[in-house]
Amino acid sequence: MFVQFKKFVACSILLLSSGSIILAKPEVVQELEGFFKPTVAVYSPDHSSLLVANFARSEVGAIKEGSYVSKYKVESDGKLSLSSKRFLESLTAPNDIAFNPVSYGSVPAGSIFVAVGTPLVESNEGRLVKDPSREHIGLAVFDGNNGRVINSIELGPSSTNPLREGMPLISPTSLTFDKAGNLYISDSGIGGNLFPSKVRGRPGVWRINREGVRKFLRGESPDEAKFVPISSMPGPMRYVDKEDSIYIIANHNVGLPQGAVYKVVCSEFEAKGLSSVQTIVRDLSPLSGIQVSPRGRILLTTNKGDLVFPKGRKNYGIIRVYPRVRFSSPGNFAMMEKSDGHLLLAIPEITGDDGENDTQTMKVVLLDDRY
Repeated sequence: MFVQFKKFVACSILLLSSGSIILAKPEVVQELEGFFKPTVAVYSPDHSSLLVANFARSEVGAIKEGSYVSKYKVESDGKLSLSSKRFLESLTAPNDIAFNPVSYGSVPAGSIFVAVGTPLVESNEGRLVKDPSREHIGLAVFDGNNGRVINSIELGPSSTNPLREGMPLISPTSLTFDKAGNLYISDSGIGGNLFPSKVRGRPGVWRINREGVRKFLRGESPDEAKFVPISSMPGPMRYVDKEDSIYIIANHNVGLPQGAVYKVVCSEFEAKGLSSVQTIVRDLSPLSGIQVSPRGRILLTTNKGDLVFPKGRKNYGIIRVYPRVRFSSPGNFAMMEKSDGHLLLAIPEITGDDGENDTQTMKVVLLDDRY
């Protein structure tokens, strides 16, 4: 059986005789098994479902068309139950998932956009693909209800509709939308030397405005695409509606590995470019996932397996989760606010006991409303 529910308990609140309340500690309330290198989890906008990307890869690279996205139903108490193990199939390197908040012509709001592709692709013979420009690097768009393919948008070196001035997407790491329907895609820039034309990649973030997304979906090139370079390799991004801002994780891998969090106000991205990027926290351990709670608390996972929050500009506090646990190579995690103000975090774990197919796990953590 694909899913095994090991544990699910309600968050307890202790009422002392004096009338004071002690809130329960952060706790693992559910653990699910049966994943294949799950890299990202995303709740649907209405919190009725959760999508988890299973990133099939080997020591050589991403396995061509071997990845898939699983779908879970969110029960009334927040518990997850499997709806479809392979809701979206035949993907290569699904790096992130986002639901579009507005319609784009024939593509309705609530469709699923997946950032896909990498220069590091394993052929059927188990070797690195010699010409990655023949592989799809860009976006795959699916119906949010039935998982049917709606569109496929090529943004890599082989694209006939490049983002800007012939500059392609090299290795997408994340994507997100703002409330107006503008699309943001981060690119690590790694792997350009693997293309026959030796494409020069740059780490940074693309912004394609709403009309530009429409053009992409019609097979046209958007003149409005804007690129902002980032000194470190950008990873997961999250959009915060209250601030109309994008939060970006970036890891610096030259010398001592370090992680940072940047913030960009969406209204300033187009006009200010690089100067719109604010450093929120830096010089941390390398980071793997980010969420910003409704109360403005930045929550992060580190590569070594801690759940943390920034304290000042160069430090963080660790959230002790019970039973005592460190997450195993955590991926980019999902967050959902319950009606009582508590938070559920769905944290995928990329490595398992033996690293074989369908052996990895995902833990659901309950945080009280202090976060």
